Amino acid sequence: MKTRNAYLIQTFTIILLVLALAACQREEPTPTPAPEATAAEVAPTEAPAPTEAPEVAAGEPEISQPIYRWGEVADRQWVLVGYGDAANPTVVAEGTLITAQFSSVEPTVSGSGGCNNYFAGYESTDEGSLTIAGPIGTTMMFCEGIMEQETAYFAALETVTNWALNDQDRLELTYSSGQPFEEKLVYAPGETPLTGTTWRLVSWGDPEDSTPVEAGTTVTAIFSPETDNTGTISGNATCNSYTTGYTLDGENISFGPIAGTMAICPVGADQETAYLSALGAAQTYAIFGTTMQIAYDGGVLNFSAANLPLENVLWQAVMVAGTPVPEGVEMTALFEPGETAGEGTVGGNTGCNNFNTTYTTSDDLSTNPTTHNITIAGPMAMTRAACPDEAVAQLEQSYLGILETAETYDILGDQMVMRSPNGEVQFAANRQPLVGTLWSLVSLGAIDNPQPPVEGSNFTAQFNRIPTLPSGTVVGETGCNDYNATFTANLNEIKVNLPVKTNNEDCPGGFEVEQQFFLGLNAATSYRILGDVLQIPYGETDSLQVLNFVATPPPVEEEALDLTPLDNTFWYLSTIGDNQILPGTELTAQFNIDEGGTTGQISGSGGCNGFNAPIGENFAIGPIASTANACTRNHRPLNTYGNSPENQLPISPKMLPK
Repeated sequence: MKTRNAYLIQTFTIILLVLALAACQREEPTPTPAPEATAAEVAPTEAPAPTEAPEVAAGEPEISQPIYRWGEVADRQWVLVGYGDAANPTVVAEGTLITAQFSSVEPTVSGSGGCNNYFAGYESTDEGSLTIAGPIGTTMMFCEGIMEQETAYFAALETVTNWALNDQDRLELTYSSGQPFEEKLVYAPGETPLTGTTWRLVSWGDPEDSTPVEAGTTVTAIFSPETDNTGTISGNATCNSYTTGYTLDGENISFGPIAGTMAICPVGADQETAYLSALGAAQTYAIFGTTMQIAYDGGVLNFSAANLPLENVLWQAVMVAGTPVPEGVEMTALFEPGETAGEGTVGGNTGCNNFNTTYTTSDDLSTNPTTHNITIAGPMAMTRAACPDEAVAQLEQSYLGILETAETYDILGDQMVMRSPNGEVQFAANRQPLVGTLWSLVSLGAIDNPQPPVEGSNFTAQFNRIPTLPSGTVVGETGCNDYNATFTANLNEIKVNLPVKTNNEDCPGGFEVEQQFFLGLNAATSYRILGDVLQIPYGETDSLQVLNFVATPPPVEEEALDLTPLDNTFWYLSTIGDNQILPGTELTAQFNIDEGGTTGQISGSGGCNGFNAPIGENFAIGPIASTANACTRNHRPLNTYGNSPENQLPISPKMLPK
């Protein structure tokens, strides 16, 4: 205690010396942002004409073919995510919500243009033709900054000729504004149905600092309707199944007494208790895109209906044949697609060795819509290092035995279970969230030979978005300029508008590399995150390029200094370095420390003037307020003494702490 108090005395003596939503947009609920995996909306991608076979590059996701089924378009809300050039659509302006809903009862379409509501008649066929009768009727509000986009949207609707619904469930309307290229309006589903959807819990608790679900555990909720406003909910609470009834009243939701199994949870027992308790206290719910939030007394439950793909995700094993993988042991699998759909290569770490082989997948959705078939070829190519730890060696053999005999897998959100006759492996996706992470560029250029950015540059990117809206903003710097751009993304696709930048004349890294960076962001249609590495490929098949980023870790926060010993104490300054205080001069300090012990206030006399100032964490003194009396003696102001060790001010106490 003496050492800590001495440090306090020495420290404080040194200090003694020295993106809005548009104005008239419809009001939407603003829930607590869920993690990136649940917050993402879908990104617009190019869809070829029905008769064209798309070219698929190795390692790139296959572009979906249009599917004609008007019955699945009508009566659903569609949210516009992109418009314009079909090969490189423009993302809708940040903060705007443009929608369309086609009625199956009357041939009318209605929605929001971002500012004004609109309505019109339409005619469609199952062969893909669509016309919208103009002129479109609208309300007459004015919204600053987005009227040009709204006018362009209404004009595009009046020239629509065709529609297509692809197998990613995106609605694409072909139109023409007189440009020499094909133009499309690209929509994503505006809301996932409450019932019939497998909702996976992502986080729970404090709305400002929610707790993520424990790795290797899964909490689910499936709502089944009985009447319009009541039904049953069932699922997995962590290690026990549960069921209960629910009642809806507008946005209000309540649950009845919960019945379930009573197994003891080896992992996640507190999580299960908290989840079931939260359901019992539920008050309201809201669905936006593929995310749902249930608010309860004092907290929120954040759910997602979005599932990661098998491929281009670094899967980390957390449980092998019922045995937890020890902390620090790497057992991973990375599936990379080949040139033919349903096949590719898989490699990773087995605990002590690396492996590599091929795999094939197939689905029989008629028998089980959620379980996928998989075959991993053996024998695997792998290293032959011996495991120094016998327990890890046994776990490695179990892991390999399950992979080599794998038959099926299920993916729920960022969790995967792979099953074989030898047992099962539970995986968790190892990936930093796209949104909110500060990404720093480490290389760019040809995908097989990317180069570090030039010396003097500093390329960064940080993606931010509100989950209720389809687009957000990416901001960053290049070493030459700051920039920002509108973007939209889901779990593996991304679309970024051409960035807007400052215009600094000095660019030590070179404007050419900066331009390459901006064009790469704008041309990208997909991305993947492997641990803390973000890869954004772009370009043509025969000249594929890539932007490679790494996540920049946040600064480590040191524990704040405990100022409690200073609370309600009064001190006289006795010396300044080796110099005694002038006779008749009183330099004093009175401390009052706030509850919590890390902040407070300091006040006293500087010799001829009184002073006071706030104290922040780690004894950071804020702005000093003082009286303005003229000093009758030749006092040297306190703030002229420096912070060097020879100028430190020893203080002697007049009163001990109470």
